[in-house]
Amino acid sequence: MSTEVSASAMTAPDDIHFRPVTLREGMVARPVVAPVLAGPLTTSAPVIPVRASPIGDERPGDGRLLLEVARRQAEMDRRERALEAREAQLQAAEAMTRGQISELTRLREEIERLVSKESVSADSDLDALVSLYVNMRPQQAAKVLERLEAPRAAVILLKIPERMAGPILAQMEPPAALAVTQEIAGRREAFRNPVP
Repeated sequence: MSTEVSASAMTAPDDIHFRPVTLREGMVARPVVAPVLAGPLTTSAPVIPVRASPIGDERPGDGRLLLEVARRQAEMDRRERALEAREAQLQAAEAMTRGQISELTRLREEIERLVSKESVSADSDLDALVSLYVNMRPQQAAKVLERLEAPRAAVILLKIPERMAGPILAQMEPPAALAVTQEIAGRREAFRNPVP
C-alpha cells in the first residue's frame, strides 16, 4: 500500500515534471515547486527589481564600512607613495655618499703621494745638510748647531756618524749640548717605553 504525499496548495506548473521519490517502504513523495520559487508564469505577475550590487542602501552600516575601507585604502596609498619617495631620497643620498667617498679616497691617495714625495725630498735635504756638517771642522759645526733649536740639532746629530758627532757635541756650549743630549735621550726613551 503506497501513500503519496503532496501539498494540495502547491502544484507544479504543467511543463515541470518530477519523478516521485520513495522515502521508505510504502511511502512515496512527489516533489512539487512552490509557485513563488517557480517564478512568474504570466506577464501579469509583479516584477521584482534586481540590484546590481549585493550591498544595498537599506543597510546603514554598509555605507560606513565602505567609507572606512576607502579611507584606509587612501591612507595605504599615501603611505606607499611616502615610502617610495623616501626610498628615492635614500638612493640619491647613497649615490651622493658613494661619490663623496670616492672623492675622499682620491684625495687621500694624492695626499699620501705628496707626503711621501715631500718626505723623500726632506730626507734628501737632511742628508745633504748632514754631509755639510760632516765635512766641517768640529768647532765650526758646534757653533752652528748651538744656534739651532734642540730638536733640529738632535736630528742632525743623530744622522752624523757617532765618531764625528762626539767631537761636535764636545765643542758645543754646555747648555746647548745638554738640551741636544736631553732631546736625543727623550726620543730614544719614547721608542723604548711607548705610550699606552
